[in-house]
Amino acid sequence: MYAFCLGAGQQSMGNPEKGWTPERRKLQSEAIKRWKQWEQSTGPKSPEGKAAVSGNALTGGQSVQLREPTKTINSLHMASRERVSNLKTS
Repeated sequence: MYAFCLGAGQQSMGNPEKGWTPERRKLQSEAIKRWKQWEQSTGPKSPEGKAAVSGNALTGGQSVQLREPTKTINSLHMASRERVSNLKTS
């Protein structure tokens, strides 16, 4: 944790780049249990918000299924560009 992020009376827990010590991990776990952020999350309420997040599954769920077809399409596209380039030079 960086010094500028610390509140009054808190001490730095070392260099964050070197990983988490067991003590730091325990303190963070206790803090998260106190904060209970999962109880404050309500998700979108308005129709606009619901519409905005409705496509979130595409970023993780469906994109995995589209990976192979996308590779095939890209390779076909590159092959066709190469053929056109060869036609122009001959």
